[in-house]
Amino acid sequence: MSGEYIIRKQVDWSLLHDGFAVPVSIQREFSTELMGVQRGNNVPVTFTDGTRNFPARLTSQDFDKNKYPGHSDIVQFRYVADSDFARYLREVFQHSYHLLRHYRQHGVPRKKIPAEAREWLILYTTTTAGVYYFETVTSNEFVSLGKQYNDSEMVCSSRC
Repeated sequence: MSGEYIIRKQVDWSLLHDGFAVPVSIQREFSTELMGVQRGNNVPVTFTDGTRNFPARLTSQDFDKNKYPGHSDIVQFRYVADSDFARYLREVFQHSYHLLRHYRQHGVPRKKIPAEAREWLILYTTTTAGVYYFETVTSNEFVSLGKQYNDSEMVCSSRC
């Protein structure tokens, strides 16, 4: 993998089912893919771990610019809940999935995953436009990494 780190996304319900937003602070990383894409449209992208490729969409979300004149563009990676990528993420991040599903089933509003059980999806650029290399950090890996790094290094940086 030859690319640069662009985002570390903590696992949440949306990541496991629909996709995730691209923070405004790093949207410039996607300017090539979004060049000429009108708000409300999308372009195909691929997530790869080096052995598997998963199709997704990079979407420029539509919203009423007159109603929200100062609002930044909303850019999201999108896929559907029954896609191979969403199923793969739920399998890899089983701990988060089961915990979040338990919260939902028991009416716990927007409960966050405890710090010691957090899991992450990490994205990198590649030399191919529209293809993003990803890594996963599961709760077991996070606990072992926590022994090697201090807590501030494990917390999502301002780029996330």
